Amino acid sequence: MIHILQSVSNMDRGGIESMLMNYYRHLDRTRFQFDFLVNKKKPGFFDNEIRALGGRIFQSPGVAPQSYPAYLRSMQQLLAQHPEIKVLHAHNEAMQLFALEGAKKAGLPVRIAHAHNTRLPKDAKLPIKWFCKQFIPGAATDYWACGREAGIYYFGQSAWDARGVTLRNAIDLDRFGYRPEVRAKLRAEYGLNDKLVVGCVARLMAQKNHTRLLDIFAALKKVRPDSCLLLVGEGELRAELEAKAARLGIAQDVKFLGVQSDTSVWYQAMDVFVMPRCLRACPWWAWKRRRPVCPACSPPASPRKSCCGRTAAAFRWNSRTKHGPQC
Repeated sequence: MIHILQSVSNMDRGGIESMLMNYYRHLDRTRFQFDFLVNKKKPGFFDNEIRALGGRIFQSPGVAPQSYPAYLRSMQQLLAQHPEIKVLHAHNEAMQLFALEGAKKAGLPVRIAHAHNTRLPKDAKLPIKWFCKQFIPGAATDYWACGREAGIYYFGQSAWDARGVTLRNAIDLDRFGYRPEVRAKLRAEYGLNDKLVVGCVARLMAQKNHTRLLDIFAALKKVRPDSCLLLVGEGELRAELEAKAARLGIAQDVKFLGVQSDTSVWYQAMDVFVMPRCLRACPWWAWKRRRPVCPACSPPASPRKSCCGRTAAAFRWNSRTKHGPQC
């Protein structure tokens, strides 16, 4: 059996983590097994399921710059103790360099760098992330990405054209088909039957641009007073977003639903799904919206062409129609 080590922040319910679990659940585990190297000490949402599927969870020293030497030593020790691990699959954006370089020094023959975004977020860690990003192509043996734009951004166009692999994000589409009974139950339970329901399912972090979504919703409320906003997901910006909703006077119509065990049901309650995120190599959420549940709105610059075709479209709001968005 070949063990594949997945390097992640931790296995909470995020986009990358959900994608990995979708693959893991359908993997032929008589031939392949996933193990997980996590950088955060807090338990993850998927930890129990991973162990039930036979996977192991290893703790790294973390990806702070001062932890780099300890990380390299830890990685070499881990791979020496577990020779059954033959592949590293790294997902930590620019900081995946830590795992890739440690695996390279340990002599691991297959080291996959996986790009998930088209640019680095502009935060206090940008300089160190930019520095690390420059060394990823030299530390990896294989270049993967969820879209061409991300591959070029992380590995360069010539390297991507020569060696890049686009790995389509796996989604169980049947879960996102229209289920009228689920829609009726949720809308009745949350008092949404006579409302225009706008929603977003995403981690509450800067890249997802929820702060812009609140501005959009505040403008919508002026033309559709009967509208409400569902935000499914948790993250470091929750308190900041709740405060902004209060300042905009829309707090009573914005529902922060936190982490949900099954996000697919919440799409059923929505009339429109909106994702005004700042960066994305491939809009995975738009694939979920391929099923005829509700229309999806995305930024015009979102690189839909590479992986989603006509799934996501730009909409304009029309207050004279029952459900607002019109193509």
